[in-house]
Amino acid sequence: MVSMTVLISFLLIITACNQQPKTAQSTESEDISVIYFHINARCVTCRTIETEARKDVMELFGELVVFKSYNLDEKMGQDMVNGINL
Repeated sequence: MVSMTVLISFLLIITACNQQPKTAQSTESEDISVIYFHINARCVTCRTIETEARKDVMELFGELVVFKSYNLDEKMGQDMVNGINL
């Protein structure tokens, strides 16, 4: 349930940011990531949410956004949480 809340929060932020009018084009490359956190034990619904979220992000933003999934039960996932101060 926490994973779904985090995912929805990120999607809302990205969607809200995308609504602003574009007045100038940036010459620098901006890396935007949607980060999905999960644990080892995931039900069918949890897996479906990740799959659909990934599909929706790619459909809406294409190559402008990178969808990343991290397992909180693994060191790499914990390092990511600590690195972004969640």
